[in-house]
Amino acid sequence: IILAGTSAEELGKENWKIVKLGDKQVDQLIEKHDIKIYPNPVSDYAYVEIGFDFKDAQITVYDMSGRQLQSLTTKNSVTKINTQALVQGAYLVSIKTNDNKTANAKLIKK
Repeated sequence: IILAGTSAEELGKENWKIVKLGDKQVDQLIEKHDIKIYPNPVSDYAYVEIGFDFKDAQITVYDMSGRQLQSLTTKNSVTKINTQALVQGAYLVSIKTNDNKTANAKLIKK
């Protein structure tokens, strides 16, 4: 349910509207650009799960200074990435799809 409106300084000059949206309409309003990484913290390999539809996606791993460390292209909603070469610390995993949807998540290497 969405409540929207305006009001003026004078009493009685309010204009309010209440709109009830169905579940499908709400899903269309909210873009779900989620990404899950597990296990997190990770030792040797992590799985990156992309929670929205796409044809091709670029998965890129950056260190906290913004330097690109790894990049791969996938067509799968779940992709295994090798984290053995990463030193202990925090990293950013970024997803960009063929239709320019993006998502980011933090990866912790133990």
